[in-house]
Amino acid sequence: MIRQVHSTPPDQQPGQASSENNAEVKGERRDESEQKASKPETRLVRLKSPVQPVTGLRRVIYIFLATFFFILGIIGAILPVIPTTPFLLLTSFFLIRVSPHLNETLINAPLVGPILYDWQEQRGVRLTVKIQAIVIVLCAVASSMYFANMSYVGNSILVVLALIGIGVILRIPSLANKDNS
Repeated sequence: MIRQVHSTPPDQQPGQASSENNAEVKGERRDESEQKASKPETRLVRLKSPVQPVTGLRRVIYIFLATFFFILGIIGAILPVIPTTPFLLLTSFFLIRVSPHLNETLINAPLVGPILYDWQEQRGVRLTVKIQAIVIVLCAVASSMYFANMSYVGNSILVVLALIGIGVILRIPSLANKDNS
């Protein structure tokens, strides 16, 4: 993560007028090297990730788990019965500890990036995403009950699992939706 930082000269307090401005008000002129030295400079700083990277065998395991959950997330995007978001959140969890660069690539992906970004930055999911997830769960359960010739016990288990999934979705903190105007 890169942040733009403005630094003030050592002899100047933040918010205080620079000595250059004071000198110009008094009618004095400073040479160009002194003026450059007293101007605040802007520079880019790479911030440390708040998560410590893993090494050794744990790194290999995390790479395997990130890959595994990413594949499950892709399958979940294709099949409506398997959820996508939890697997992508797990992928991001492991990637940020193994390769922050790969995690940034995942977050910049147009399809899943905004959801992961919201989760990492604000620890929540937009209300529209939650509604979409609940609708997909309900459609998947309804179509499974209609098209699959399951017994009463099978349908009951399916409904209970769907209710648990919906309960988990509802417990995730909600974020306000962005206005697209």
